[in-house]
Amino acid sequence: MKYVLVVSKNLIVSDRIGSIARSYGFDVVARTGADAVARAKLSRPVLIVVDIEENKDFLAKLKAANISSAVLGFYPHKIPELKEAAKKLGYQNIFPNSLMEKVLRDFLTQLTNI
Repeated sequence: MKYVLVVSKNLIVSDRIGSIARSYGFDVVARTGADAVARAKLSRPVLIVVDIEENKDFLAKLKAANISSAVLGFYPHKIPELKEAAKKLGYQNIFPNSLMEKVLRDFLTQLTNI
């Protein structure tokens, strides 16, 4: 089975991402903090969706654990400086919360067409 890992303390956000991913046929695992890296090692998700506000250093932890899953990072649009900070930390796919559903659906569509 293909997994999507959601890294967020916000249960509403995790549930929304999970519902979307499940509608595309993916299993979903939601975790926070250090537990998320351990879970990524076990499940080898095809996609990891990260709340950058809570987990700025998560990408570095993934790299240190030699995990190469695709990563989408989201941030509150009220804090635009997080986008620049995330870019400096190596995040490539970064979007504000307001675009999360559209970007996630587009990305999952691409994954299901591979």
